Amino acid sequence: MAHLAGVRPLSADRMPLIGPVPTIEGVYLAAGHGTKGIHLAPVTAEIVAAMVVRLEVQERHRPFLPARFLPVEAAVRPLPAQDPWRE
Repeated sequence: MAHLAGVRPLSADRMPLIGPVPTIEGVYLAAGHGTKGIHLAPVTAEIVAAMVVRLEVQERHRPFLPARFLPVEAAVRPLPAQDPWRE
C-alpha cells in the first residue's frame, strides 16, 4: 500500500488550463493536470504547439482554455493591438 502527500495543481473546475492567457499576448498555459500531468504531458504539448504555430484553437480544446475563468465581458473583449505600457 502506498500513500501520497502534497499539493496537486488543479484548477477550480478540476480541468487543465491549456491555451493562451487572454490578457498577456504570447503567453500560454499548460497546467492544472493534477495527478495526471506526467501522463498527459505529450498530448498537452501537441495541443499547445498547434495553438502557437497555427494561432488557432480547435473546437474540441475550447473547454480547456484559461479564458473560461474570465467574466463574459472580458472574454469577448478584444485585446489591445498595442501594449499601452510600451512606447
